Amino acid sequence: MIRQKEIFFRPRVVCLLLLFLYGSTVLFAQEGEVVRVDTTSFEAASDSLRISMADSLKINHQEGTPSKNQLEDVVECLSMDSLIFDIESQSVFMYKGAKIDYLDIHIEADYVQIDFAKNIASARGLPDSSGKFVGMPLFKNNDLEFTSKEIAYNYRTEEGVIKDVRTEEGEGFLHGDVVKKLQDNTSNMGQGWYTTCSAKEPHFCLKYNKARVIPDDKVVTGLAWIEIEDVPLPVGLPFGLFPIAKGATSGIVIPRYGEQENRGFYLEEGGYYWHINDYMDLKVLGDIYTRGSWAVKPSFRYKLRYKFSGSFYFGYAVNKVGQPNTSSYRESRDFNIRWTHVQDPKARPNSSFNANVNFKSSNFNTFNPVSTTDYLSNTYQSSIAYQTKLFNKKGNLTLNAGLTQNTKSGSLNINLPSLSFSLQRLYPFKRKKATGKKRWYEDLSLQYNMAAQNTINTTDTLFMDYFRRGTLSQHFNNGIKHSVRIQSPMKILKYINVTNSFNYTDRWYFRSVRQKWVYDSLFSGTYDLSGHVQTDTVSGFVRGADYSIASSLSTKLYGMFNFKRGVLKAVRHVVTPSVSLSYTPDFGDEKHGYYKDYFDPTRGEFVTYSIFDGGNYSAIYGGVPAREQGLVSFNIGNNLEIKVRDRSDTLVGTRKVKIIDNFNLSTSYDMTRDSLRWNPLRLSGRTKLFNLINVTYAASYDPYALDSLGRRINTFQYAVDKRLFRPSSTSYQFSLSYSLSSNKLRSWREKRAERDKTRAALNSKLGTEEERMEIAENPEMFLDWDNPWNINIGYNLRLGAAYRYGRYGEVTKTPSYIHTISARGDVNITPKWKVAFNTNYDLAKMELSYTRFDIHRDLHCWEMSFQWTPMGYTKGWEFMIRAKSSLLQDLKLTRKKDFREY
Repeated sequence: MIRQKEIFFRPRVVCLLLLFLYGSTVLFAQEGEVVRVDTTSFEAASDSLRISMADSLKINHQEGTPSKNQLEDVVECLSMDSLIFDIESQSVFMYKGAKIDYLDIHIEADYVQIDFAKNIASARGLPDSSGKFVGMPLFKNNDLEFTSKEIAYNYRTEEGVIKDVRTEEGEGFLHGDVVKKLQDNTSNMGQGWYTTCSAKEPHFCLKYNKARVIPDDKVVTGLAWIEIEDVPLPVGLPFGLFPIAKGATSGIVIPRYGEQENRGFYLEEGGYYWHINDYMDLKVLGDIYTRGSWAVKPSFRYKLRYKFSGSFYFGYAVNKVGQPNTSSYRESRDFNIRWTHVQDPKARPNSSFNANVNFKSSNFNTFNPVSTTDYLSNTYQSSIAYQTKLFNKKGNLTLNAGLTQNTKSGSLNINLPSLSFSLQRLYPFKRKKATGKKRWYEDLSLQYNMAAQNTINTTDTLFMDYFRRGTLSQHFNNGIKHSVRIQSPMKILKYINVTNSFNYTDRWYFRSVRQKWVYDSLFSGTYDLSGHVQTDTVSGFVRGADYSIASSLSTKLYGMFNFKRGVLKAVRHVVTPSVSLSYTPDFGDEKHGYYKDYFDPTRGEFVTYSIFDGGNYSAIYGGVPAREQGLVSFNIGNNLEIKVRDRSDTLVGTRKVKIIDNFNLSTSYDMTRDSLRWNPLRLSGRTKLFNLINVTYAASYDPYALDSLGRRINTFQYAVDKRLFRPSSTSYQFSLSYSLSSNKLRSWREKRAERDKTRAALNSKLGTEEERMEIAENPEMFLDWDNPWNINIGYNLRLGAAYRYGRYGEVTKTPSYIHTISARGDVNITPKWKVAFNTNYDLAKMELSYTRFDIHRDLHCWEMSFQWTPMGYTKGWEFMIRAKSSLLQDLKLTRKKDFREY
């Protein structure tokens, strides 16, 4: 039935409503029919209806005075079922899949009514055949989006009332039984809850009686309490405050609480976070304990995109452990300074500045470690480096400041600074335009390097003592070294590589050593020779220069053995022999000034010493060689590979297997010595067996025999016991590291299934032919995958021996033996349970070493973890359950007992 004063269309209508005002004309319509009345026209397309006012319809308004009901833009409507216009009440009714878009407002529901007289849009769901309400309203306004049971919205004042609303704000979800949206876009809520759980029925929530939502800022509630699985906890809060700003915001960092046996109750990691701007922030955290310990830890971060980024941290802690006035009481004041700075390579392509500083007092990690690694570590390195290219990128300048610290021994090694400059290899005789055959001298090259250092080796206590006394600069060791290398490579007989080189080194120092004999008595008689050597360090510029020449020959010899039958197809042996000759003149003569002497009356002779080494002073780049040296060095390198048949490789059919990666034999002969001219024979090798086991080998064999005091003598070992060499030391090492995971196993299965799918499926007599073809074409769909897991197994065996020869020829062999096995991995017992482990076992001592177990449970919006270290220095356990959302990072329960409490 069709009512008067209504226009009814179905099944799908889209309308554009333009100034739908003051209409009183009576219209009639049948289904799918448009009736023209008066001068108002309704033009309907196949899926749309457009309503417009004709020119002859006169509405008199004062010019410049818009109607109070006038719309600012077009209202777009969509209805999947039906749409009804009631011109008398100036309303539109839409059913099933209704949508309205006006300005930045979007409403969806199964029932929507627009009252143009009151400027109100209402929406709600409709019951289906079972009586369940479906098509509940969805409201969108800019970034605001929510679903609800019922909406009444005034699109002119932008105010509205929403019932049973659920909306997402930041990382959380808000629910309110009745919500009033205000004109300033804030909302007042009554009787609702807030949660970060995305489940339709949240596992936990914070319930409240009233709340206010300030978009992109915060949610403030009144009296609130926590409910878990619909069970309220006996914990109330006077109010709740949840930041929902999209960017970073400043605020208080809630501390964690607990108890330690030796420091009492505590509040840790609490403080304030200050978001200064988009480029930097500051966080100040602190710890406090009831037995007097405390710490403050400010950290500053900065970042400028495409320029640089970094952070600075300073930690100061006062630790009081044990009961006062007892032997167990300890008190220490410790600090830690960390600074990192990384320059973006795009900022300045020809230069860079980077810093990584980590300096701390020796006891800082004992009481304030961030992780287990921090507690176990005792060596730390810091560096600040600036690097730039000079001379049209032909030169490279590097300036470094470095620190190496051992908190266990207290040792410090500081470079402040170290400087290096190098030039690219220059070819002074190389033609710019090569024509004809290359001349031998065109490959002659020149290379220059310069290095400078200012360093000190001391302890942290002595360093502070020097600093307080103002004598720190006197304990630095410094120097400059210039190196020039001229090199000329060439080939002889096509296969022999010959390289001739000249090396010049010049060292500059600002201190040197002087030694003299000093008698202990002022009135020493003729037979009173008691005294000592006095060593003085003299300030002043000195230099030490030396040079050497060298020539080397090398080539490669290939041996190939082919086999026609069997799995083994070929064996290839590559031998790389090389011989080199180097000569260094004698710079120990007094005329050079690098060596001086003094008379020792107890020995009745002059003693020669180097001006670069003595007492507490040792030149940073060493001294000048004291004697002439003519060294002939020999080296033979070996590499062994085999080629075997590989059925999986359908293209080549073979694969290479390395048997010996490298096996070297080396020794040298000094022509300028008067005895003991041969140096020990050194052997070293490495290989990888089955692509799993790394094997390394090293040994040293001496051709000379020893005397009764264990000293080398100028007699070959062969003359003593018919052996060519006497073993000095040997070392073997076998290590294995193997990883296996569900993904790797899956890959193996896929390859195997791909290779065998046709044979396995088509030859099977089970199922129909179509089913067998489907299995053959899609094997991965029929594999039973295990839950994800991975495991890594490590094995290390190191055997070594040092040989000591006694007075009567007896040999004492001192073996060294390291034998360990380790395993680490994790297993998903179920999709929500994960167990991880890391354990090490010393097979030599037959005991466990560092072992740790971790259990993790995914509780959807929560997570639970348990960590247990049953033994060792880091023995302890920790249980924690917390909310996943970073917004509620302080909503957690922690119970632990760490290594400091045992």
